[in-house]
Formats: sequence, C-alpha cells, structure tokens
Amino acid sequence: MSEKETCPKCKKQKSGGVGGFVTQFIDICTCDTAPPSQEETIVVCARCAKRIPTRAGSITQWVFKEGTCSCDRPEPVERVNDNYHQPVFEGYRSGDDEEV
Repeated sequence: MSEKETCPKCKKQKSGGVGGFVTQFIDICTCDTAPPSQEETIVVCARCAKRIPTRAGSITQWVFKEGTCSCDRPEPVERVNDNYHQPVFEGYRSGDDEEV
C-alpha cells in the first residue's frame, strides 16, 4: 500500500481514502482548495481586536455578543480569517482558583 501525502500545514492527508460521499471530506486537507484571492476575510476593530458585527438582530449575535466589538467608534480592519484568534474572556484564569 502506498503512503498518502501529508500536508505540512494542517498535518492531514492530501487526498481522501475510501469513504462515503460526505464523510470522505471530513478528515482531509483543504488548505489548497481556495486560492488566496478567495480566502474569507473578517472585519475586526483595531481598538479592541474584536469582530465588528455585520448586521444586528440575530439570535446568534445575541448569544456571542461578548465576542463582538462594542466600541463607540470602531476602527475597522480587514483580516484573513485563517489563524486569527480573537481575544478571550479575561474573567477567569486557571491559576486564580482558591483552595478551600
């Protein structure tokens, strides 16, 4: 049996093996599927580094509202969605546990 080529970026196989129509796409590399000009971009605020909501009023946005910008005057910056890590909630850190 020949060894499958592995992607150096995501460490997944470059091509799918035997599987169902939908399941064959779950665990294969998709790094090269979209050319760089078609990568998804998001708009974040340069002040708080949080995502600027594109439209208001959806239930999903209400649930995730802490992850969106609430600045009075957001400064929009467009970034590629790959490898962008949004700041996380700072209210709890694992070293803050009090022993009882």
